[in-house]
Amino acid sequence: MIHQRLKPPSSWPLLVLFFIITISSIIIGIIYYNYQKKNLLTEKQLELSEISYLKIKQITQWRIERINDGIFLGENILLVRKFSEYLKNPGNLSLREDILQSLKSLTEDFDYKNALLIENNGNTRLAFPGSDTLIGDHLKPLLSEIIRQRKTVLTDLHKTDLVSFVHLDLVVPLIDRNQNDTLVFGL
Repeated sequence: MIHQRLKPPSSWPLLVLFFIITISSIIIGIIYYNYQKKNLLTEKQLELSEISYLKIKQITQWRIERINDGIFLGENILLVRKFSEYLKNPGNLSLREDILQSLKSLTEDFDYKNALLIENNGNTRLAFPGSDTLIGDHLKPLLSEIIRQRKTVLTDLHKTDLVSFVHLDLVVPLIDRNQNDTLVFGL
């Protein structure tokens, strides 16, 4: 019998197979990772888009509500008449107290920081609370235009020298519909 020497099997095919499986696994992992990353990014962008849409809607609704508050005040005949009477007769103390109570109610019930009764020339006649009687330099130039247009205006956010915090103003032109349908007597 001839004794043949058997060659040990070569490890090269197994090594090549190992590298092919490893490289394939790495490539499939990278593709899957990029796919998941893209999906998560798209999902988060959609979520942020929805959140921003809802915030815009909420802010728009809030702004409309504030302007409607102003329209309601401007069309409140009893309150407007009291303001008109007070501007004609500032010595009437009971009328003054009634108006201050109305301004107090406005600040407390509608969550405004303060309420001012202003003459057409920009002078503050009554205010609640009494310490906040300043009209900022942002609002003063707008008053004549608001009087001319006779429309309730909600200003943009601003900060002025006289009023040092960021705020906005709701300005309501007051028209006594009994006396003259077009004359603004105060704000």
